[in-house]
Amino acid sequence: KANAGSSTDTPQARLLGSVDEEAEQAKARLLLTAMVGAAKADGQIDPTEMHNILTKLDQAGADGEARAFVREQMLEPLDLDALIRQVNSPELAAEVYTVSLLSIQVDTDEERGYLSRLAEGMGLLPEVVRQIHVSLGAP
Repeated sequence: KANAGSSTDTPQARLLGSVDEEAEQAKARLLLTAMVGAAKADGQIDPTEMHNILTKLDQAGADGEARAFVREQMLEPLDLDALIRQVNSPELAAEVYTVSLLSIQVDTDEERGYLSRLAEGMGLLPEVVRQIHVSLGAP
């Protein structure tokens, strides 16, 4: 048996694989929550924002469970503090900010304020925020 003792089939490897998968799922839920939260920032999710979110889901190959999660998030009240508490690294903060910015047309004071509070709460440096805006061609 050439595969006996294979490092990918040990209990530890299977456990690490499931931990990695759980971490990826938690990150995906966080990013989806961030997208919906940004869309809610001005008090309503308009058709363009809804289209942007659903397009991103389709591009990511989202399943029915992800779509159901997004629908649930759309019904939940916006809790920016809870979202910020889930961000545990500068890299994740940049991803959360990026998907938030991609989800909306920043055309209201409420949306600008939301993005500002999000960046500040996650500890994103102003130059990183500017770099994200420039890279996305966003105001």
